[in-house]
Amino acid sequence: MSAMAQKSMSPAQAVDQTRNEHIAAVNGGDVEASVNQFTPDGVFLPPGAPAMNGTAAMRGWFTQ
Repeated sequence: MSAMAQKSMSPAQAVDQTRNEHIAAVNGGDVEASVNQFTPDGVFLPPGAPAMNGTAAMRGWFTQ
């Protein structure tokens, strides 16, 4: 998300946009775009699976 877009959005709108970008990346099979939504120490809570800690673990989950 661009810095200009961040300034013109409410926090709720920014969260919605980020979530929508992540969902689109997951549904489109774009592992890198999905993983890049997180910081290196981010936590991902995939459905029906334990928490994934860090982008390396996330990347592994998406590519299994």
